[in-house]
Amino acid sequence: MMWLTPWTGFILAACTVPLLLLLYFLKLRRSTQVVSSTLLWLSSTEDLRANAPFQRLRRNILLLLQLLALLMLILAVMQPRIEGAGGGGGRTILLIDRSASMQVRDVDGDTRFEAALEAASAEIDRLHAGGLFGGGNEETMIISFSETAEIVQPFTGSRQQLQDALAGISLSHGRSRIEDALNLARVYSTNPNPELVDRPIAEAASLVLFSDGRIQDLEGLVLRGESLVFQRVGSGDVDNISVAHVAAERPYDRPAFVEVFAGLANWNPSVVVADVQLSIDGIARRVEEVELPAATRDPVAGGLVPGRRNLTFTPFQQDRDAVIEVALLREDALAVDDAASMVVPPPRQLRVGLVTPNRRLVRRIMAGLSLQRLDVMTPEAYEAVTDAGQVGDWDVLVFDAVAPRTMPSIPSVFLGRTPPTDQVRAYGEAEGQVILGGSGDHPVLRYVDVDPIYVDRARQVQGSENAEVVLQGSSGPLMLTFVHEGREHVFTTFDPIADSNWPYQRGLGVFLFNTVEYLGHHGDALTRTQLSPGAALVAHLPADATDLVLTTPSGEVFDLSQQDPARVSWGPVELSGLHELRYTRSGTGEEFNWYESVRLPQVESDAAAAQEVVLGMQRIESTDAGAVRYRPLWPWAIGMCLVILLIEWWIYNRKIGSW
Repeated sequence: MMWLTPWTGFILAACTVPLLLLLYFLKLRRSTQVVSSTLLWLSSTEDLRANAPFQRLRRNILLLLQLLALLMLILAVMQPRIEGAGGGGGRTILLIDRSASMQVRDVDGDTRFEAALEAASAEIDRLHAGGLFGGGNEETMIISFSETAEIVQPFTGSRQQLQDALAGISLSHGRSRIEDALNLARVYSTNPNPELVDRPIAEAASLVLFSDGRIQDLEGLVLRGESLVFQRVGSGDVDNISVAHVAAERPYDRPAFVEVFAGLANWNPSVVVADVQLSIDGIARRVEEVELPAATRDPVAGGLVPGRRNLTFTPFQQDRDAVIEVALLREDALAVDDAASMVVPPPRQLRVGLVTPNRRLVRRIMAGLSLQRLDVMTPEAYEAVTDAGQVGDWDVLVFDAVAPRTMPSIPSVFLGRTPPTDQVRAYGEAEGQVILGGSGDHPVLRYVDVDPIYVDRARQVQGSENAEVVLQGSSGPLMLTFVHEGREHVFTTFDPIADSNWPYQRGLGVFLFNTVEYLGHHGDALTRTQLSPGAALVAHLPADATDLVLTTPSGEVFDLSQQDPARVSWGPVELSGLHELRYTRSGTGEEFNWYESVRLPQVESDAAAAQEVVLGMQRIESTDAGAVRYRPLWPWAIGMCLVILLIEWWIYNRKIGSW
């Protein structure tokens, strides 16, 4: 039991109890009167036994009841309360976990975050009871933490300020990291006013942690004189499956198509069957049923290892930008990790350099391709560029019946001339060849019919172990791919224009298209690296972009029009999911959307609440938040006081009536 205002009660007792007793010690002073007889005044003779101003204190039921009533009133003023776990005076710091796992809905239909706020509110009421006779010098601070920590309310004794600050805490989808919160607590509890650096306070504050205990950075942290109470929210048995990651790529042989991959995780101890939906721009395109294996325990570390399943969706055509989402259609305790999205840009257009002795056919074929830029150069012009140390910004180089002096560092196509590399070695020529076979599944020969091709003359070459024969002639290789210094190249040992009948076939144009797309897009990352909560969102927009408006996954809208469109930044990002930045091009008035996808940290999907928090050598056992309630006893004391006064009034009236 604790007393909120004990000294007020002691002062009241010291003033009122002696006064009550004094009333029973004092003798009534009456004036002397002459009467004829005292026979009828026998009941009054007891008051005349002493002439002194004070009389002897006798047993009196009314005095006892009045003392009891006064004692109840004094107890009410002292405000007794039944105290359980929690702070015990001085300064208290409430640490509120707002990480992604706090969104698990397993506390009587509420999320853990809602339960934590409710328990913290009860703790504030306990520490700052207020009321008619409230007082005390309790001071409380509130710190919320996720990826980083934030002081929500500095030390104050105002219950209303604390409750308002508590209501303003919002959720984050970041990890639960407590180190920053402990550092802030130490700094401000040592000196609650940072401006007064010469006034340190040695006494450490009491820390009350409201969390599910899924804290990621406990290793290496210790308490330094603080007392910590861990009020746990959530249970240790959570039904949860999650989309661990999503990725996409465009097949090099079909750049207009997109192939989506999803990694799924099951955190339950049993096998789970769920439907997985693929959506494009909010429209469902595929639904797959998958069976996820059960989670297991790591026998060494003891942690939970989720059951994993990878899913590949059938490639679909998408020749423009799109928002792709993979979502689980099964309800579980943690909804925030049931979906993951990404932004897929349109296929990248290539910049190609063509080095040719002014031959028209290859140039016309290349001009007909969908390229961002085609730079046509003579061999002399190309060598001048390389001699000047300017390698250009091309994605692919095509050497038409010419060979450079040095091997380029850009993926290249060599038509009829041996490249200057040790990966292929020419040792002669062969005439009159037909196609014996080829790697028909290789991207450069997709949709190319090679059977009608006849080669009049070709170089005989020997490839290294890094070379692959794509097309085999009757006298040797006719087409090879090889890797030089990490770059892949294509080499045809014959001149398609001068030494074969390929120009009269439809396959030559298809071959050149396949080869440029294969080399230009090989190794491309289809999507940008996804951000994690806590990072900053950065967008590079056109210089004439105006009316910049950012919409977060929660629907909040932020006006960023004051920022430079060349580099728009906002953060730190708190929520996972799709962030949309809308802007208008002032020149055309056309509206555009820019998207950024933020992924949820996978560690937050392991959401089973911990039984304890370990800091150094200390193990702090959990206390269920909200399980302990602090009941004030002063209303009962006032009620007892009123009952006793009623009894005293009834006895007094009975005695008066008997006289």
